Amino acid sequence: MLGTRNRAAFPRVPPMGWDVRAGLCGHGVVARRVRLLRRKSGVRSRRSRPLRRVALALPLGAFLCSATVGANAASTDATLSALSLKDRDGATVAVSPAFDAAVTSYTADAPARVARITVEATKSDDGAEVVHLDGDDQTLTDADAVAEHFQVDLEAGANTIKVKVTAEDTINTTTYTVVVTRAVPMASADALLSNLDESDDSGIVAGTPVDSSTAAPVAAIGFQTGSGERGYNLTSVKVVLANAAASDGVRVRIFNARSNGNPYYSLYTLANPTISDGTLTFTAPASATLQNGTRYFVMFDSTASGAGNDYEIRGTESESLNSQAVGWSMNTDRHVGKKPGTLFWQTHDEVPLVEISGDALVRANDANLTALSIEDGNSRFRTGYSPRFDPSMTSYTSAAATQIDQITIDATPANADGAEVAYLDGDEQLLTDADADTEGFQVDLEVGANTIGVRVTAENGTTTRTYTLVVTREASRVSADALASNLDEHFSKRLYIGNLEPGKTLRAQALGFETGGNEAGYVLTSVKILIWEITHSAGTRVR
Repeated sequence: MLGTRNRAAFPRVPPMGWDVRAGLCGHGVVARRVRLLRRKSGVRSRRSRPLRRVALALPLGAFLCSATVGANAASTDATLSALSLKDRDGATVAVSPAFDAAVTSYTADAPARVARITVEATKSDDGAEVVHLDGDDQTLTDADAVAEHFQVDLEAGANTIKVKVTAEDTINTTTYTVVVTRAVPMASADALLSNLDESDDSGIVAGTPVDSSTAAPVAAIGFQTGSGERGYNLTSVKVVLANAAASDGVRVRIFNARSNGNPYYSLYTLANPTISDGTLTFTAPASATLQNGTRYFVMFDSTASGAGNDYEIRGTESESLNSQAVGWSMNTDRHVGKKPGTLFWQTHDEVPLVEISGDALVRANDANLTALSIEDGNSRFRTGYSPRFDPSMTSYTSAAATQIDQITIDATPANADGAEVAYLDGDEQLLTDADADTEGFQVDLEVGANTIGVRVTAENGTTTRTYTLVVTREASRVSADALASNLDEHFSKRLYIGNLEPGKTLRAQALGFETGGNEAGYVLTSVKILIWEITHSAGTRVR
């Protein structure tokens, strides 16, 4: 029977999936719903028809009750249980004030090296949704969707990051705002290589300290250039100095590398600014270039002599970079020696804070040579030069025997179809080819030093680069009035004279000659010979 007097006929436990609250879905409610339906349909309440109405009223009552209470109610919780920031190394960036779910506004400071920050927002209710917005309430995109949590790139200055939490009921929301102020970077955005914004946590000494009159530490940091097709222009090197003064003889140079990875030859000496503590820019010579995919060093030393002429290059233990052109890299340790030309280098973990600036060479401004050769015109000789050719190196020396009075120079520009090559003397005046009919460019040599410039003008007509070669021709050993001489011929064999070993036969050497046709004959004044090695008891005799 359906009615208030028959409540025991209904189960006390609601059907599966129902959430029956007291007074919302009781049996009396169902009974009232049945009586209401009867009145609306015009059917009188008669006890003779209870079973027929029960069959109809029960499902209708169930439907009406479900529409009223339904399943579990959605959560209204739109708060966070935690909010934190992390830098690129996973270190916490403190927010102020300390996080409290009821507080929605925060600030944080980040050093310049933190160009990206991780936002870790933990919602209090699993059913809530979290989105990240910028200061204009526009949806932010995760800067690194692969990394855990949400990544935001930071500009220098104030960066507004909003974390909007929407409750499960989709009605209640809470927005937490964090303003992250990133320090202005020292590193140039277009630098080829820079770590200037890394932590300044060490000092690297160069020069001669007060407590040492002989040691003169030299510090060098290696770097690798990128894959630019024609290499790179070098414009400047920026460093951070401490305890530095003009009297310390601060010098910054670029070295190439030996095959063993150590510094080798100096390529460029960079112009010193007014020396002081702080960040200084050292300017490279005009048209200084670096080859692609090549290892070089920035070298720090002192030109001053005497104890107390030392200074510090500020350094870091961080291996991170703040700016990095494609393919460029910096050594994770530095070289330290007692002088620039040393063969003995030690490595240390701290590296200088340094920035290398320039740009990629293009065809129009490429004034490099790819090859430079010298021939002396004698099949028995090949005049070489030192050091070995490097397109980045512009100064070379060579020695020529006295009988070499002319050399042939072949210079091959990197832009063979667009660049032009001219040859200059020591006064930068154009030289004339001494033998225009012979391949290459011929230059006559005087006795002593001969300065020859090979100037390359790039396709743009304005960029130039001059390779300088100093060829020193030996003076003649032959007297101007000698009757006969071969002293200037190439020395290729030694002739031994004397008793080389006890019991051995004494050796003698003789050279025949024939006099000329002077009717009265000749007066002999002297004979000159070239002795390679002699002992004090040799008893040298010339007859």
